[in-house]
Amino acid sequence: MLGGFADKGSARLSHLGFESAMKLPNRGTRSPSGLESNRPEDGNRNMEEIFLQHQATILASDQLEELPASLRPPLSKRRKGEDKKDGNKADGPQVKMTISLMHASSMNKGLGLVSSERPADGIPRWDNLGEIYFRGTLRDLDSTYIQVVVEDTTAPKVMRQIGYGQIPLRGVVDYSCLSTELGTPMWLALQAKMEGWGHELKEWCFGFVEGTVMVAHLPRYRQLGEVSESDSDRVYLILRIKDVDQIVTPDNRPVVDSYVEVSFDGTSRRTRTVRNTLNPVWDDEVTIPLRLPAFRDITESDVTRKGKVWLDVWGTGPGYVDHLGGCSFSLYEIFFNEKHNKRNLTAMQRIDLEANTRQSYETRVFSTSRRLAFIHKADRPSTIQFEAWTCPDILEVSGIDKLPEPERITTTSNFPRALRNTYERLKRMYAEVIEKKGLVNPDTGVGPPRFFDVEFLDQRKETHYAPTMVTRIRPPFGVDSESSVFHYCRCVPFAVKRENLVFTPEFAVQIRSGNAMDHSILMTSLLLGLPAFAFVCVGTLWDKHMHAWVATFHYDDDRACGVVKFWETTTGLVYTLKHRFRDPYTLQRLSADPEFGILKMMNIQRRKRLSILGVSVDADTPDYISR
Repeated sequence: MLGGFADKGSARLSHLGFESAMKLPNRGTRSPSGLESNRPEDGNRNMEEIFLQHQATILASDQLEELPASLRPPLSKRRKGEDKKDGNKADGPQVKMTISLMHASSMNKGLGLVSSERPADGIPRWDNLGEIYFRGTLRDLDSTYIQVVVEDTTAPKVMRQIGYGQIPLRGVVDYSCLSTELGTPMWLALQAKMEGWGHELKEWCFGFVEGTVMVAHLPRYRQLGEVSESDSDRVYLILRIKDVDQIVTPDNRPVVDSYVEVSFDGTSRRTRTVRNTLNPVWDDEVTIPLRLPAFRDITESDVTRKGKVWLDVWGTGPGYVDHLGGCSFSLYEIFFNEKHNKRNLTAMQRIDLEANTRQSYETRVFSTSRRLAFIHKADRPSTIQFEAWTCPDILEVSGIDKLPEPERITTTSNFPRALRNTYERLKRMYAEVIEKKGLVNPDTGVGPPRFFDVEFLDQRKETHYAPTMVTRIRPPFGVDSESSVFHYCRCVPFAVKRENLVFTPEFAVQIRSGNAMDHSILMTSLLLGLPAFAFVCVGTLWDKHMHAWVATFHYDDDRACGVVKFWETTTGLVYTLKHRFRDPYTLQRLSADPEFGILKMMNIQRRKRLSILGVSVDADTPDYISR
């Protein structure tokens, strides 16, 4: 948790705690509470000296990885194999995490936290990493990133880093939960770049980091709109949104207020709102900071893993919000034309905020117009015009000569390679069964009432395997129980769709509408973030129409039995089904750890299947080994 206060030009962020697959604690910091002074000037001077000493400690640990002898903490005398304070043995990998502020103002440079060590045989957790004193406004906080470095302290010094990530603090005041996938360690990325196999790193997974940041005190007012920032040590994606030739609304409104939202690399920016027109002209620049390492360390994998840049046109008004179309493009299109040749460099200018001067630079500019895709049926086309470039040009500063062409997005694009092959084989077998049994009419493509697709089409018109639509989302502050999550989801209005699309949880909240399937996916995602045993159920009503609802598993201590609850988001009813588990004691054990109990349940079922096949599995084998 990260808490703090903001008063006029300063803010204090405290209690930075990451709780997840990698959860990181705080190296002990010295408190000024023990200072004694007869004069207030001496007390202030002592506090300033301790603050500078703490800042020097963080800088030394981040840059030199060695502390001066005067700042080096005393080593505890512990024999080999002796238990540590937390009861875990010293032998084996030990995980440590370092957190520091990136792209912050000069007043906040060098601030950070260093966690204690945790054994890496499970999921390291830290309850509280400490606090960071942040000086600046909310605008400064929104432009700051947290740099996370995960290390194995038992590994050789040059190979100690096992994960690296950057987390934007934009919007952390309104939603305090942070999460990110760890990227490639610096030494491994450099080795892959030198040996020419950097493109294979996109198949690797280095873990995830998750936590909570709390800001203790907030100013009364905050700045509206976007500010175009520019830092000479950072790479930016810049888009100039020009106009849309005609806005097409689903209800044929005569006028509408509209803006464009650009989403990329874990964050989003929006243009100003143009009011009362169906032919908006923005001519507005949107700047998105890219989470990339130092210029010389950028690899092909760092660029290709970013995915697509999405542009969404939104309409707003009193009690009205709607999605008016969207399009996308890849970073590859910025640097290369249709013939896969590099685009010519174009002279551009920017304002350096540090030097307060206008500087010229050369970069490749992608100028195009794209037809918008709608989530509603429309006969009239709508086209958006925009330009896109990076500052500075990524190919020039990184030395990358060629990028792989972007792959076509499919259902298995984000699957691991082994699972991708298995999924395709099972999908072919599933299609053969459907064809042999004649479950689908070859003329209309419609199956029987209780025939359900295993793949959904989302609002981006991309196909997803149905279970992947559910994602673990921490509920907003104050929504901390299953009943409150149920009420929160039912506050989202229901809508009848003209197209067979399924909204992702984030899009359903943003557009503030959805059908029963959208509400069920949203509620299940929020319940998993509590955490709770939650599942999306798909079935039919009495009239044979498809329907979706939510199921949760519970253990009743009074009756000593397992209970299944059905949550009906459309009517607000909750059905309680008692005595529905053959082995309620297993559910009781797993309920003690709802966050990871479902993984244990899956491993128990896997062991039973292997036992039936005659494969012996040791019952004491840890889950992370047996998998």
